Amino acid sequence: MKKLTAIILSAALAAAQTAGIAANAETGVDYYAGKTVDEVYTELSGEDFVFLSDLYRYGGGCTLTLDSSGKFHIIEKNSRGTEITVAKGSELPVDEIISAAREQIKESPEKQKPIIKKNANGVTYTLKWLRSDYYEAVCDVLKGYDCVLSIDENFEAYEDMNYLSVDGLYIRSDRSPDEIVSDYPELGLEQRPYEVFDNYDYYLAIGSESWTHGQLYEALKDMSEKGIGYSALCATTELAFLNADTINCTHNIYTKEDVTDELRTEIRQFYRRPAVQGDSNCDGGMDLADAIFIMQSLANPDKYQLTEQGRFNGDINGDGVTSGDALSIQNRLLGIE
Repeated sequence: MKKLTAIILSAALAAAQTAGIAANAETGVDYYAGKTVDEVYTELSGEDFVFLSDLYRYGGGCTLTLDSSGKFHIIEKNSRGTEITVAKGSELPVDEIISAAREQIKESPEKQKPIIKKNANGVTYTLKWLRSDYYEAVCDVLKGYDCVLSIDENFEAYEDMNYLSVDGLYIRSDRSPDEIVSDYPELGLEQRPYEVFDNYDYYLAIGSESWTHGQLYEALKDMSEKGIGYSALCATTELAFLNADTINCTHNIYTKEDVTDELRTEIRQFYRRPAVQGDSNCDGGMDLADAIFIMQSLANPDKYQLTEQGRFNGDINGDGVTSGDALSIQNRLLGIE
């Protein structure tokens, strides 16, 4: 081993004089962890906006917002799977998790079976979208495993350019309909005997013809600050708009209690990027240059610095990046390991 290590080190020192090695190459595979759903809402709606409902903000489907200038935004989110990040070297007992989730909802084994599949990067699994009660049960079970670091739902989001109008508001509040009507006279609210849903208490139609979108924005902002639940009854056009610009984003469902902010950042920025084992220079593949780069970083860390992704990829043995990892890379290339 000492001889092989010496050979690699000699090659590294020689190569350092003649070759530059990539330190942070991207792999081109879809990456969702760089932006949260909330950041997408701000990007598309501006800094000052209100939601048109206190529900439906983080699941897949449509979320509606109104910005301070009075413009409506229809933000569509297509789910791209729920990602489960585990500690490096851990394996999820998939059958055990599915069995426990079935027990929670008393589901027959013949019914729809969740699919939990390990991803190529070796540290994340993907959970296929399920019926909501089954989905929540699986996530509940996952939170009980010490190796599970985080659970995140990934989305592809875009702004739908159809026209939207608001006809009224479903309200959830201890305040009576008359009190709400009195609080916001500019909207000309009027109680109507509509069937309510999702634990809302009553429906108020917007009756005035002179109200503005700016007044609606201020009213909804005030309701939100006062803890009044609401959901707007909306109508939209159904025109087809092609070539919408999409944004990849993620929403965190769970993070392990003892995971620090620093580690959380590392998980979001690095673990979810596709990892190639041994690819210490992050150029998308494992070759001799990766073994050389590891030895360069050990011999001269001020000049040759592994990125966090490169450190993760290069740590083949799970004990930190050492000359042993450089040797493992060389052995794998030779077909010895």
